[in-house]
Amino acid sequence: MQVIKDGRVGTDGWQHLDDAATLGNGPCTVSCQRWIAERASLATRASTIGVRLKGDDDLAAIAPDLPSLGLITVEFPAMADGRGFSLARLLRDRYGYRGELRARG
Repeated sequence: MQVIKDGRVGTDGWQHLDDAATLGNGPCTVSCQRWIAERASLATRASTIGVRLKGDDDLAAIAPDLPSLGLITVEFPAMADGRGFSLARLLRDRYGYRGELRARG
């Protein structure tokens, strides 16, 4: 998969795993639901982990974990769906997340 970062098109070094997928080596993202269900084991991985958020995910449920997340990807299912912008704003302003934040969709 390709990603636009810092105004350039490049290769995405992250694996974006489905909930049923086995975790491999290297950086990967999981859904917010999977993170909540498996946080104890996911947090101890040697590789960097990130979370994918949908518009209806509860940020407060992952707030204590934010400093340990290397990437948060906010899903945009449609152009007119502004919930992703709200999530991104809350992550930065209310929860103080300073890691990499991406839009997807």
